[in-house]
Amino acid sequence: PVVAPAHEGPAIAEADKSRAAEADAIGARPVGLAAPVAEKADDLKRIKGIGRQNESRLHGLGIWHFHQIAAWTPENARWIGSFLAFQGRIEREDWIGQAKLLAEGRDTEFSKRVDAGEVPTSS
Repeated sequence: PVVAPAHEGPAIAEADKSRAAEADAIGARPVGLAAPVAEKADDLKRIKGIGRQNESRLHGLGIWHFHQIAAWTPENARWIGSFLAFQGRIEREDWIGQAKLLAEGRDTEFSKRVDAGEVPTSS
């Protein structure tokens, strides 16, 4: 895969370029990383609304860590929501608020259920 400079994150896959262009008209792409810090990504599935598929798509955009999602602006949330074809979902499910707690090492009710193996889509 093509690796872009860290400030831009990975290049958008050819199959996703038209979706990214549509998202560009709605918001601002968040900063991505070429790889997870210390080669260890956070388990983004601990955020309610992020299952295996969304986690994989976020990784493809260079989003590997809770602190990255916690730092998203409303424009970033709109871009990701459009790119993932889930407009408004990030705000409704408060991905940013959940990510802030998880980045601080705290748990949410959902992350506790994931950790206990009670959420099949997050395993």
